This record gives sequence, C-alpha cells and structure tokens, in this order.
Amino acid sequence: MKVSHGQVHEAAQAYLRELQRAARREGGPAPAGAPPQDGVVLSRDAKEARRWLDRLAALPDLDPSRLADLKQRVADGTYAPDASAIADQILARSLADRLAGGRA
Repeated sequence: MKVSHGQVHEAAQAYLRELQRAARREGGPAPAGAPPQDGVVLSRDAKEARRWLDRLAALPDLDPSRLADLKQRVADGTYAPDASAIADQILARSLADRLAGGRA
C-alpha cells in the first residue's frame, strides 16, 4: 500500500493537534502567588511530533539514484514508460487522497 506525502502530513498534523489538546488538559492552575505568565508549554510528545514533522518535510521528493538512472535511460533512448500504468497510478493516488480528505 502506498501512502502519499499529503496523507502522512495530514496524519502527523492530526496527531500533533491531539498531543497539544492533551497537554492543555493536563495543565492545572498556577500555584498561589505565582506571577501571571503568558506562553505556551509543549509536552515532550508534542515536541517529538514537531521534530518528526520537520524531518518529513525535509525528505526529498525523489531518490537521487533513481533520478540518475532515469536520466541515463532517457539519454540512451531506452526509457519507454507505460502510459496506461502511469494513468492508473495517477487516478489511484487521486482517489486515495480524496478518500483521505486531502486535496486532489
């Protein structure tokens, strides 16, 4: 099963939102006499989720070795893509994204 980048990002965002809600629920009132403070304190899990989101965003969209192989095949004239298979994959990915609530 293939999962699109959009689906991974959406799931990670939902997880992060839930972690943030949980952190807000766990926060209690400030101790008596404590000066009022404005700010946000993220839980350890929320910080870890943010690190994973940053790592996901930094992933390359294309494997460099695969790109080099494709360039060589095009240059050699041996690259012959299957248009029907490509169309099937485009439609399948679009359907998966729509079912997952993503943009298509």
